[in-house]
Amino acid sequence: MEERRATRVSKGIKAAGYVVDEQSLRQIDEIASRAVSDPDGDKPIKTHYSITTTGRETNDLKSLDELVKHLNRIPDKVRSLTLRYTRLRRSGIEVVFSTEGEIRVSGFSNSEDFQFNVSQLQEALLSLREDCGWPVKMLVFKPGIRHAVNFFLPLLSVLLLTCVVLYVHAMRIGVNIDPTLIPKGNEYYQKVAEAIKSNDTNQKLDALLLTQLSNFTNVSDFLVGLRVGILALAAIIALALILLGGRKVGERLYPQSFYLFGRNLNVYASLRGKRQMWGVAIVIGFIVNVVAGVTVALVLK
Repeated sequence: MEERRATRVSKGIKAAGYVVDEQSLRQIDEIASRAVSDPDGDKPIKTHYSITTTGRETNDLKSLDELVKHLNRIPDKVRSLTLRYTRLRRSGIEVVFSTEGEIRVSGFSNSEDFQFNVSQLQEALLSLREDCGWPVKMLVFKPGIRHAVNFFLPLLSVLLLTCVVLYVHAMRIGVNIDPTLIPKGNEYYQKVAEAIKSNDTNQKLDALLLTQLSNFTNVSDFLVGLRVGILALAAIIALALILLGGRKVGERLYPQSFYLFGRNLNVYASLRGKRQMWGVAIVIGFIVNVVAGVTVALVLK
C-alpha cells in the first residue's frame, strides 16, 4: 500500500502580548504530542524542551515538569522557549515562543489528522493573547507608528529650526509699507494698461514704480503666516513626543511576551493594577481637555 505523502507546515503566529502559564503550557504540550502521535501507540514520542535566556544561555530540559520548575526560577529572563516533539522520522512538530510577540510553528506528518491538530494548536496559541483595546494594539504592538515617528521627527525638528531662524531674520530685515500701495491680483496690469493709454507722465511713472511692488509682502503679513507654521510644527512634534512617551509606558504595561511563573505572578498583578490606574488617568485627562477646550471656545466667542 502506497504511503501517504507527508504534510508540512511552517508558520509564524502574530501573538503580541501573549501570556504563558502552566495550564496553557500543558494544553499546548498535549495538543502537540497528539499531532505527532502514532495511531497504533507502539512508537514513542521523543520530547525536547529548551529555554534561551536573555544572557544567550540555552538550558535543555528533558520533561515538561522540569521545564515548569525552571520557568518558576527564571521567569523574567526568558528570551525564547522551544518545545519539540518527534516520532522517529515519521512526524515532528516544533513550537518556538519569542520575546518579540511571535510564535513559530513548524512540523511534518503523514497522518490524516495532522492538519486538524495543527489548527487546534494554532487556536490554543492565539488564545494566549491578552484582550486589550485598539489604542494599545496600535501604539504598543504595531511598529508602524514608531517607525513613522522616528523617521519624521528629525525632519520636522530641522524644519522647525529653519522656520525659527527665518522668523528672526525676517524681523531684523523686513519692512512694512502702506498696504494700499501693494497691488492685489491683476490690479497691477490694469494700472499699467491705464498708464499706457494716458498722456499723464506721473501716471506712467507710477506704473513703472509699481513694478517694484508687484511681489512685495509686508513683513508683518509674512510673520503671521510663519507663526502659524511654527505653531503647527511645534504641535506636531509635541504630539510625536507624546506618542513616543506613551509607547514607552505602554511597552512596560503590555510586554510583548510574559511568562506567568514564579515571581512574575506578583509582577503581573502589579501590572494589572497599573493598567487600571493609567486607564483612569487617560479618561480623566481626556475629559479635562474637552471641558477646557469648550470653556476657551465660549470665552473667546
